[in-house]
Amino acid sequence: MEKNGYIKKAQAKLDELNGNIKLLKAKKDNLEAEVQIEYDKKIEEIELLKKDVENRLDDINSSSNEAWIELKNGFEKSSRIMEETVKSALSKF
Repeated sequence: MEKNGYIKKAQAKLDELNGNIKLLKAKKDNLEAEVQIEYDKKIEEIELLKKDVENRLDDINSSSNEAWIELKNGFEKSSRIMEETVKSALSKF
């Protein structure tokens, strides 16, 4: 896959995860106060993961055509961790 195609695919995945984060935030109001504290911590963790994924995608976007392939592995690992964390939170709360 070429760099630009990969970036579009990765951005679409990030947009999907952002949609799931919005779902998580919307669910918060229906939770008991004690659970909201745990929920806020999980959302904070996800936001940090999201920032890392966005930074890695920016790195790929600004890299040379040769270097982006190496950066892709780090992006994929970070986005997979974020996706698993979001799915876990969605199923837990």
